[in-house]
Amino acid sequence: ERQKEEMNSKHAYDMVINDLTDTIENANRDIAAKTVEKERKAEKAALNKKQLASTTAVKAENEKTLAATTTECEEKTLSFNEKQNLRGEEIQAIEKAIEILSSPEVSGNAEKYLSLAQGGKAQTALVQLGEDRSATNSGAARSEGIRRRVREFLAAEGQRLHSQQLGLLAEKIAADPFAKVKKMIDSMITRLLEEANEDANHEGFCDTEMGK
Repeated sequence: ERQKEEMNSKHAYDMVINDLTDTIENANRDIAAKTVEKERKAEKAALNKKQLASTTAVKAENEKTLAATTTECEEKTLSFNEKQNLRGEEIQAIEKAIEILSSPEVSGNAEKYLSLAQGGKAQTALVQLGEDRSATNSGAARSEGIRRRVREFLAAEGQRLHSQQLGLLAEKIAADPFAKVKKMIDSMITRLLEEANEDANHEGFCDTEMGK
């Protein structure tokens, strides 16, 4: 009977030991699994943090670039509008000069043409038609008088518009033969239109970039 009790007691002890061993092993496995999961989450958190930092840096750089582009395009839009307005007035002045040069009645009506070209904007006296009317009796003198009046008109318009190109054109007209004057004016109009188109293309690029 005693031996049986000892055996039962030993069996019970072994059972407890086995249960404890299983519990410890299960706990260790759980700890190991949770440790692995913790490390995985820590790695993911570190990666997310790194990606966030990178995204934040890219966002800041993009915002900086956008701000710079916006400022540049706004400035260039203002400059574009000013340039287009100036070119428009320059071209009007040059076209009026061509009209003066091309008109068969210009020798007797230069004052009329030039005053119309002024449009009431320039108050300075651009043309002095009371000078030596007898000189207009000769073709050479008449041509020189017309060229002088066109030169004075363009010079005055250049001052009014603060246009170096009109001022330079007036100087060239003073130096070049009369036959070259109209061709010179035509070339300047072509150049002004080409410059306007180039600026318009750049303005379109800004509009596209700002719309992204």
